[in-house]
Amino acid sequence: MIRLPSGESLRVCFPADARLRDVVDHVTSLHPSLPTFTLFHGFPRRRFSDSDLSLSLHSLGLTPNAALVLQAITPPDPSIPTAIHDPEPPRSDPPVQQGAVELPQPVAPPQFQPPRWEDMVHAGIAEPRHRWGHGQRLVPEEEGDADDDSSNDDDAAAADEEQALADINAVHQLPFFNELRDQEQHYWPNQGNRLGDPEASVDPTEGRVLPGEAALQRLQRNDQQQHHDTESPVPCKKPCTVAKLVTMATRAAISLTSAPYMQFVSSFSCLTPELAERLLGQMTSDRLLNPRTLQLFTGCSLQMLTLNSYPYTTNTLLQQLRKFRHLTHLSLVNSPLITDCGLSVLCKLVKLQYLNLSSCSKLTDGCLPHMTALKSLCVLILDHTKVSDAGLQVFLQSSPPALVHLSLNQTAVTEETLTALRVCVPQLRLLSITHTRVCDVSSLADLHDLQTLHLDFTRVKEESLQSLSAHRNLSSLSLHGVPVSSGDHTLEILSGLNLTQLTLPGRHSVTDAGLYFLCTQTLLSELDLSDYTHITNQGITHLGKMTRLKKLSLSNTPLTDVGLSALSTLTLLIDVCLNRTTVTSRGVTQFITRLPYLQVLGLSCTQVGDSVLKTLICCTDLVKLNLSKTRITDRGLKFLHGMKLSQVNLDGTGVTAGGVANLIAASPHLISIRANNTQPLPAAQQSDDDGGIDEDRPLH
Repeated sequence: MIRLPSGESLRVCFPADARLRDVVDHVTSLHPSLPTFTLFHGFPRRRFSDSDLSLSLHSLGLTPNAALVLQAITPPDPSIPTAIHDPEPPRSDPPVQQGAVELPQPVAPPQFQPPRWEDMVHAGIAEPRHRWGHGQRLVPEEEGDADDDSSNDDDAAAADEEQALADINAVHQLPFFNELRDQEQHYWPNQGNRLGDPEASVDPTEGRVLPGEAALQRLQRNDQQQHHDTESPVPCKKPCTVAKLVTMATRAAISLTSAPYMQFVSSFSCLTPELAERLLGQMTSDRLLNPRTLQLFTGCSLQMLTLNSYPYTTNTLLQQLRKFRHLTHLSLVNSPLITDCGLSVLCKLVKLQYLNLSSCSKLTDGCLPHMTALKSLCVLILDHTKVSDAGLQVFLQSSPPALVHLSLNQTAVTEETLTALRVCVPQLRLLSITHTRVCDVSSLADLHDLQTLHLDFTRVKEESLQSLSAHRNLSSLSLHGVPVSSGDHTLEILSGLNLTQLTLPGRHSVTDAGLYFLCTQTLLSELDLSDYTHITNQGITHLGKMTRLKKLSLSNTPLTDVGLSALSTLTLLIDVCLNRTTVTSRGVTQFITRLPYLQVLGLSCTQVGDSVLKTLICCTDLVKLNLSKTRITDRGLKFLHGMKLSQVNLDGTGVTAGGVANLIAASPHLISIRANNTQPLPAAQQSDDDGGIDEDRPLH
């Protein structure tokens, strides 16, 4: 490209061996009216001379592309007179002497005299031009004394000033630059201008505060400030959160790679797998991951890739995974754009151990043949896909040797797949077939290594469960939503299992008789009986035998203080939910004093009052507390000060804004607190079950 002096651009092409003169001739032929000009190259900047016109474009570095600028040469203005030089006088050759020529005697140059230091110091330095005035006395004296001494003061001042100047000039100083010597000095006036009334006398002690008085004033101000703070407490402001350095560095690296104007062409192959996974995770959350950016990680030993609910997960993006042969964990949850052919890349990922394809709605049986080469696959999740018995049987016939976890929730599988599991995958440990059409699970009795089974919302019959009653290793069973005719009979069938986790069937068919069989499961660590309205205190009493329980929910059950007292043997409880029960402060107080490990407590919509909060001092690990719609007041909140609580719910209680503010100020670990729809309680409702609480009464 050639830019003309007028600003017009001209694009021409020349061979590499063409001379620069050919370019000039071509331009002048197109624009004969151009003034005299020179050529220069913008970057790297270079101006071409006449000798460069005969050189080729290749030798001048103007290939394959270059931008030349034609700069017009401005002729000299004749109106500006030029400098007139005096003609040199004609040279006169010395006369040639005839005969012998006598050379003159050499003359020594004059001896160099070094300048004296005193001359250099004072050379060109002007004397100080400012003359200080006589000043004014700060302490008034008698007028007679002032008149008598005025003449003496003038003479003494003049003599002192001359002596001071002489002393200053006697000191050796450094020479100054000449340009600073002749600057105009500032002339100060002989007398200043007094601010205020000139007739008023000046008291030197006026306005001064003694140190003792200043300290006393500070103490008084601090007392007033503390008194003001106690009258109007303000919640302590939590310090602002500062992002971690690794987070800021990750965002900066992503900005560098994703900005279009940066044109990042380097590689992340030298990154560790942990750093690469962090960058990919941030790119996914920012929706910046695409085939080009994923290609930057080529050569990196990437082991885990999670693209859950990423809207740009396509078959093209998955094809880039063939370069990551060390990948062991791949999660593509909720990727509706990928199809069966997109998973053809799986045959290259021979080290893959975990594969989650849940909610990939376009996947059918055609994706399963791509997984037959995954001999290291341990976990396969195909929830909410279009796979069926036909495709799964083809996959299971390859007998995946390492498969121990299979999830087929919300698919079209039936008992045919369960039969194939018994033959092809005998080592299976976890099977989840919720929301399927399975009716018979008797074939699973031969899976001796099976430990976890999820049958929620299936059509399994009680007779089918009878085949699992003697299973040796089954420890976790979920039967929520299973349409059994009698929940008590189902619990009787399962009483022979050694379960650690159990989700009970329909809540309307379980009574106290079923809890009698349930208490035989002494290894259970969690039990949820929420909304089981057909159980009573008599059946709840059986739960006291399950001493390994750590989480218990009896929400919305007919539980009273009588049934709660029978649970005092459950000393390992960590999470207890008693919402919407008829327990009182007295029963809850006696119950929680025996729970040293309690961390979560729910008492919403109960009759408890302030006396319960006084007992919570024994629960040193308590972090979550739900007291909504109870008779709690500000008097009870004082007992929560200084605890490790992080979440508190006070909706619909009798607390005030001041009590909540004091709780926030006294709870350094508090993160979330709710206090909506609070209103003062009538005096009749504030009385607790035990006749009120006495703040001075010791806690037993």
